[in-house]
Amino acid sequence: MTGKEKKIQLKIKILFFNKNIWKIKKVKIIFLVDNPNYEYGILVKNRKLKLINETIEKYFKDVIDYVITDKFDKNFIEKGNTLVFRIRSHKETRENEKKYIKAGCFSTYSEEREKSILENKNFKDQFLIYKENGLMPGNKVKKREEVEKVYNEVKGENGEAILKQYGLTKGAGVSKHLNLDSILGKIDFEKENAVLKFIPHDFSYRVIVLAGKVVRVLKIFTGTDFRSNALGQEKTRETIAISLDNVPEEIKIKAERGVIESGILTAGVDFITDLRDGKNYLCEINSPFDWSLEYKGGKTEDVIKMILGELIKITKEKRARK
Repeated sequence: MTGKEKKIQLKIKILFFNKNIWKIKKVKIIFLVDNPNYEYGILVKNRKLKLINETIEKYFKDVIDYVITDKFDKNFIEKGNTLVFRIRSHKETRENEKKYIKAGCFSTYSEEREKSILENKNFKDQFLIYKENGLMPGNKVKKREEVEKVYNEVKGENGEAILKQYGLTKGAGVSKHLNLDSILGKIDFEKENAVLKFIPHDFSYRVIVLAGKVVRVLKIFTGTDFRSNALGQEKTRETIAISLDNVPEEIKIKAERGVIESGILTAGVDFITDLRDGKNYLCEINSPFDWSLEYKGGKTEDVIKMILGELIKITKEKRARK
């Protein structure tokens, strides 16, 4: 990605996360474009949106009436929510010389959640949610004495422990240490940190929760790297979509509860399983998160159709109860 593209994305994201966006009265659909030089990067180029309409219709015919309107504000979820699609272009092929979009990174943001946070109401600290739903042993640390105390509680046979700085992605801010001095030399007390027990594992679950229900689970075989629970961090892996029947019930329950307590409509919840005793640990609740992982047994377009279909169904059920 070029410097120009990064700058464009940054401007869009700053605009999107600005608190004023929560004043929107209707659902707004935002399209982030990875490469403004692609034919379908026309939103960034401020051209007409007609071409994007036509292209999306090609992929989502069964839900198009709910998604595409002249102003991109069809009110089919809840007033105040925002839908985001990150738009990527397929590479040109011999069979098809045109560039087609691939939609991923679907997320929703709730005005109710933002308002409650600003008013300090109801919603729990996310670390507390992690702890209650099976986070690996450890705790937040704000000063040297706390680091020493927690480290001595969680350190492994060889002194190993994990230092995690919150607010970063794809393994950034996660480091493995073999002694207390190493952690103290690395930690930045101006940031939010936790010292955690090191859990050996060779795969992780990405549990996708939508409106309080698990709708899809990916199993990621990552190897035993200490950051391998961070999707996309490891060099080699295999990712497969698995049946919900093959997911431990404990994981589904904790994932749903964690997302509900976070006040988020949809999230990707990561779990790892201890190689030694089979115990499951919640690593992170991610929102927004990446829906467009490469995996066996499905296409990105099918996943997006499923998500939109679920959202439509949930909304209709809510309205029917009113």
